[in-house]
Amino acid sequence: MTEQQKGIPQRIAAAIGEIAAQGETPTVHAVSAIVADAPLGVVHQELRAWRKRQSAVPPHAETDEQEPDTHPDGELVELGMTGAPHTPDAVIAAVDVIYAAISSEISAAEARGREAAAEEIRAIRRTMDALRIENERALAAADARVRVAEEEAAILAAENRRLAAEFDDVKEELETLSAANLSAGTDYRTLMRERDALQAERDALTSALEEKEQHSATSATAQQIVQDLQVCQAHIAALEAERERLKGERDAAQQAALHAKGERDALKAVIDSVKFARATTRRR
Repeated sequence: MTEQQKGIPQRIAAAIGEIAAQGETPTVHAVSAIVADAPLGVVHQELRAWRKRQSAVPPHAETDEQEPDTHPDGELVELGMTGAPHTPDAVIAAVDVIYAAISSEISAAEARGREAAAEEIRAIRRTMDALRIENERALAAADARVRVAEEEAAILAAENRRLAAEFDDVKEELETLSAANLSAGTDYRTLMRERDALQAERDALTSALEEKEQHSATSATAQQIVQDLQVCQAHIAALEAERERLKGERDAAQQAALHAKGERDALKAVIDSVKFARATTRRR
């Protein structure tokens, strides 16, 4: 108990004395107006003690007609007591009873209000708890979706790396085939030039042979020319075979290049689909 609370009875007694000194009758309402923090029970006790002290003093003759007391709210107090004297103490006691009843009703109303407020607070807390639980569930579900998305993104990233490695291998193979195709084309053109040169040499030898036969060349020389012609023809046949082989290699290289191009296009389509899937996963 604080020092201020300990001095409440003394403050109530002083307020009662002050009201009485002004020629007014001390009431619960008047005293409470001066000592606002005083409990009603203590005010009643001090007023009863004051009235007992006042009753020990001989009463003075009342010459004037007693005016009816009024309620603190301004309404006339009807004592309603048959045969009861309309003395100031009786009026004060009635006012105190009415004031106490009103104060009790106010306290009860305040208690009901506090209980209603407490119930509303409890309802709000229950709603907040339900929202918190729902929020935690939503967060847990979102975390689960994020983990699944991260796992899918990791799988897609690994697949993307694998496809990128395969793309590099196909690209390197395609470059190798392109170089081989270019080399085969160069060898083929060289062989064609050699064939043309040998064909020209054979034509020249044939012309020479015909010319020598026309001029009755010796049989040995003609035989040598025939042998040279046969050698040239064999060389030309070898060149033709080599040309066919190089042509086959060139065709095979072209087919391989077309196949590699098809694989590259398919790999590019797969990489594009992986990129699209990754972008879709990030948006989720």
